[in-house]
Amino acid sequence: CARFTIRKVQAIIKELQPHVVEADISRSRFNVAPTQNVPACLIRDDHRVIMDLQWGLVQSCSAQGLP
Repeated sequence: CARFTIRKVQAIIKELQPHVVEADISRSRFNVAPTQNVPACLIRDDHRVIMDLQWGLVQSCSAQGLP
């Protein structure tokens, strides 16, 4: 079912040293399932930004799939 955990959030933040945090990183999360939002680190304008992204795959036959 491809679930995972998010632990040691503050240690990850300390290591990545993001410029901006736009995600809920206040607590560890266990049993994260596909379609839930998860914090992800992106590069935006040469700065690390942590923001919530929806985790999971979009099937190619999905109406939400990319053209």
